[in-house]
Amino acid sequence: MANTKPLVSVVTATYNRPEYLAECMKSVMAQTVADWEMIVADDGSNPPAEAGDDGRIRVVRCAHSGLPGITRNRAIEQARGRFIVGVDDDDMLTPKSLEFRLRAYDDSEGKGLRFVCGSSYNIGAGCGYQQAIDETRLMQVQYPSIGLSIHGWRGVHAQTVLAPRELYETYGLFDESADLRIGEDREMWARWMNQGVEAIHCGRPVVFYRLHRNNSNHWVSAKDSERMHAYRDRAIEARAKGITVENTPLMTPNTFTSSVTAASDRR
Repeated sequence: MANTKPLVSVVTATYNRPEYLAECMKSVMAQTVADWEMIVADDGSNPPAEAGDDGRIRVVRCAHSGLPGITRNRAIEQARGRFIVGVDDDDMLTPKSLEFRLRAYDDSEGKGLRFVCGSSYNIGAGCGYQQAIDETRLMQVQYPSIGLSIHGWRGVHAQTVLAPRELYETYGLFDESADLRIGEDREMWARWMNQGVEAIHCGRPVVFYRLHRNNSNHWVSAKDSERMHAYRDRAIEARAKGITVENTPLMTPNTFTSSVTAASDRR
């Protein structure tokens, strides 16, 4: 039976990628930290995503939006853990990924409000979990560069963040506006860090990042991508100055609390 208050909630948004999602789940189930739950928010996949046999994995069905911020937030609203970790359905956690980040968080005790990020290994489109492990073992001499200093929100790799749930409760979830379809993650880090939240780098690669033509940066045309990136940069820079721009309202603690309550009532 799943723990009602696990240490870590792993949240994943998915849409029509069952093979990748299965490998992502495998990487979570293989973690050395066993006190976790995994919330998969399914953005209207056909057929719907399945949780499998591990009782720690739950699937939340969502109406299709095509917006990562919306789907990720639906998963976060269901999270019960003390810490929240995000991983995309086409990526995977490296071995000891949760352990490394939790240790870094504990080691930074006394630093105040903070979250932990890390580095990543880039893997090919068809690479499975075990193959990713085997290939990175051969890369020890070419160990990926690890940026031990964080220079603002630009230095945070989106898929490597572990954060205590109170940061989401206090400073808000992902922006859900369509114009921030690419970059809603960086907007969040900028918003948090503008309030004095510190990013701690764990000094380890904690995610296998899959490179393929269907990554989010390839969802739109080059013209639309340029427009969205320009809007994203304006929105993020404005947020860093404490300004709410266009349709990117700052989310409040009550938004998170009421959403969780509503979701719980539906179960």
